Amino acid sequence: MAEEKIVAPVYDDEAEQAKFLEERRRQIEEDMKKPFDPEAILEVRHLRKAFPLKKTLTGKVTQELIAVDDVSFKLMPGETLGIVGESGCGKTTMGRAILKLHQPSGGQIIFNGEDITAYKSPQMREIRKQMQIIFQDPYSSLPPRSTVGGILSEPVEVHNIVPKDQVKAHVLDLMDNAACVTIITSATRTNFPVVSASVSASRVRCRSTRNWSSATNRFPHWTCPFKRRLSIC
Repeated sequence: MAEEKIVAPVYDDEAEQAKFLEERRRQIEEDMKKPFDPEAILEVRHLRKAFPLKKTLTGKVTQELIAVDDVSFKLMPGETLGIVGESGCGKTTMGRAILKLHQPSGGQIIFNGEDITAYKSPQMREIRKQMQIIFQDPYSSLPPRSTVGGILSEPVEVHNIVPKDQVKAHVLDLMDNAACVTIITSATRTNFPVVSASVSASRVRCRSTRNWSSATNRFPHWTCPFKRRLSIC
């Protein structure tokens, strides 16, 4: 009786990888041709972001770091989507790429039925009135040399929400609507968002419009650049 030989299959890793990439490329092309979901607020298709590490003299990228690779999801009205992952996995980079703070390397971003993937800065300025990042670190969100009024007035001016001569009144109205009552000691009477034992940077509050308005005059060498840049500082 002849002995049976069992031959283990031989896998070609490079060929399998090439096959997988070709199938994924074909799938991405098909998905890009599909119509947008009219009910979705935000639709992301195969988002990719890579940072170049090495380039040739002609500018060709020879080595890159892939931070976000093939991310797709939909966000419907009333939904909250949580992106979970370890530190450094690309969550923040994905958010920045969606807002075009990082230019995506591939994929599609659809906001309210519009493909904003190729939008330039002037077009994105209008979009960012409706789609923004809220940073979890209050220390990076509150410049210590800006007053509370200056911090609130800057986005109002940048996005031309109200005429310049109405910025101060608009910001004061926002503060009143938010019921910002404040704890200000003698050490923190300047109304700058400093961190102390009694005032937390994550809970900036102003006691009164008078204190807020006069705070800019206490440190003129700090506020001079902001007075030129912001009409309310």
